[in-house]
Amino acid sequence: MNTFWRKDQPEYLNSLQSITAGDGYLVNMNTAGTLSITGTPISFSNFQIPSFSNWTLLGCPFQTSTPFANYFNSNNCEIIKNFEGFWMPSGTMNTIQNFEPGEAYFIKFRIENTFED
Repeated sequence: MNTFWRKDQPEYLNSLQSITAGDGYLVNMNTAGTLSITGTPISFSNFQIPSFSNWTLLGCPFQTSTPFANYFNSNNCEIIKNFEGFWMPSGTMNTIQNFEPGEAYFIKFRIENTFED
C-alpha cells in the first residue's frame, strides 16, 4: 500500500525491497504475460489483520477459491473491491464473491479482525 519498486530507477529510490507473504501487490506489466511467484504458502490459521479506518490491500491467503462470507460480515467489513468488481456484506448487487488465488483485494474493515480456519 505504501511502497513501490520500478525497474527503470536506481535501487536506492525503490522503497519495496522484498515481498511479504500475505501482503497484496499491484503489478503494472507493460506487456501481456504471466507473473509467477514461488515460495511456501502461508497458513490462514490465526491470521491477523490490524484494524484500519481506511482501505487495506490484502493478497489472497488461500490456495483455492474461498467465499468472502466465510470470514466477513456487516460487523467487521464495509466493502471488498478489486479491479474485477466489489462485494458488500448482505449486498444484492455484488459482482465478486470469493477470494481467488493470485488476486489481491482492497478491504475496508469495521473493527479489529482475527481470522481462524
